[in-house]
Amino acid sequence: MRRILVVTAFGLLAVSPAAAQKPQKGTWELGGFGRYNWYDGSFNQSDSTKGQNSWGGGGRIGYFFSPKWNLELDGSYNTTDIDEPGGPQSVGLTYLPFHLGVNYNARISNSFMFHIGPRLNYNSYSVSDGASAAQVEQFEGSDFGFGGITGFRLKFSDAISARLDGTLDFIPSPKNDDASSNTMAGVQLGLSAFLGGTCKDKLDSIRVEPKSQNIFVGDRATLRVSGYQCDGDVVDVSGATTARLLAGAGALAGLTFTGTTAGCYDIEVSNPAARKKTTDQARICVQDRPAPVVTLDRCELQPTTSTVPPGQTVNYRVTGYYSDGTSRDLPNATLNANGGTMAGRVYTAPTAAGTYTITAQCGDGRSATASVTVVPIRVTLRALFEFNKTNVYIQTEIDSLRTVADLLKQYPNLSLTIQGHTDWVGSTRYNETLGTRRIQAVMDTLANYGIDRARMNAWTRTSYGECQPIGDNRTNEGRALNRRVELTDAQNAKVYEGTAQCTNRP
Repeated sequence: MRRILVVTAFGLLAVSPAAAQKPQKGTWELGGFGRYNWYDGSFNQSDSTKGQNSWGGGGRIGYFFSPKWNLELDGSYNTTDIDEPGGPQSVGLTYLPFHLGVNYNARISNSFMFHIGPRLNYNSYSVSDGASAAQVEQFEGSDFGFGGITGFRLKFSDAISARLDGTLDFIPSPKNDDASSNTMAGVQLGLSAFLGGTCKDKLDSIRVEPKSQNIFVGDRATLRVSGYQCDGDVVDVSGATTARLLAGAGALAGLTFTGTTAGCYDIEVSNPAARKKTTDQARICVQDRPAPVVTLDRCELQPTTSTVPPGQTVNYRVTGYYSDGTSRDLPNATLNANGGTMAGRVYTAPTAAGTYTITAQCGDGRSATASVTVVPIRVTLRALFEFNKTNVYIQTEIDSLRTVADLLKQYPNLSLTIQGHTDWVGSTRYNETLGTRRIQAVMDTLANYGIDRARMNAWTRTSYGECQPIGDNRTNEGRALNRRVELTDAQNAKVYEGTAQCTNRP
């Protein structure tokens, strides 16, 4: 039997390796094999023939009813010796096992396959020539068992493969020993030929994937097509497949669909090379793109900085800037200040000088701040008038009045208090009148600069005459300082005690 294995090995080397397909439905497998047995139980051998008699050989026939399942029948011829009870030597025995089973076949690669399956076995025994009638009676006959097979196929072409199997048979009630059971193991190595059923990469059917997709208008959806070959292989046949849009709007280029209009569209793919199923369909549903979620990135409070006199107002605007690049007014923003009063978007400055913060709560956790600096207005026009004169003649004082006029234009709600003063030359009554005339001269100058007289007529105007000097009336310089007009915002105006009749003269 060793010669059987040698011949088998040379046969494997003689076959030219080539890419092979796994067996297909309808394939017949015919093969032969050499076998080495491990005997058990009543087959224990005691003479020198034991090693030689472990060898055997046989053949098989199988039918594939699918690429992964086949029905198989095999049988083998094996010689062995069996101990003769009470005898001096063993009796030569022929062991003929036959198996019928179903195998599961799994491909590991294009040329390498694994298989496993259960089997039923029928065993026939006969003794060698020259055996006594008692030996024939005792050892010849048959029994039944069950077991399994597992192994590998190495395919060299669609028609030829090498096969290595391991077998295990359990015989519950052996013919030659009623008292025990036998477990037989074996290794088989051989060749198999495959007849019919090979498909040579023939394409059976196609399938488009994914079967359904959801996209937005303007997006693309790409399909792929899988081909199912008769040998069970799955290959990509996208490049050899055509597609068409059955109905609806959209751009189809090859297997790529671009959605242009909301709706669901069916796409049919086809491959005429397929033998059975040549077409398949996929559905793509296009939705209008949802509006992006717009969030408030930041907000601004404008004006950011302001400088105002006491009691004046500042109008604010709150602008929100959003993640989509737009901006708009935020009417629901809440404003508050740490000084002064806030009414909606209008801030009224306090009388106290200082810097105040305006805070806007814009929503979404966003806020903005602005600052207001309150500066009191106090302008004293000194050396403004010549002796006993009411006309403004010093340029620096004229410039100061121009600045006051510009401030009054900037803050139309600003009110001033104007106080007129003189030196002590002349009577008290005359100086009271002179102080009033000088107040009027300042108002005339402001009117020339565009300040409405009706507005100025509403201001507080007081002549203190000679009664509130700030310089020494005994000198020319002191008397010049006393000839003055003081302009102050109404909130911070200094109120002198006394009148132009010099009551409570300082």
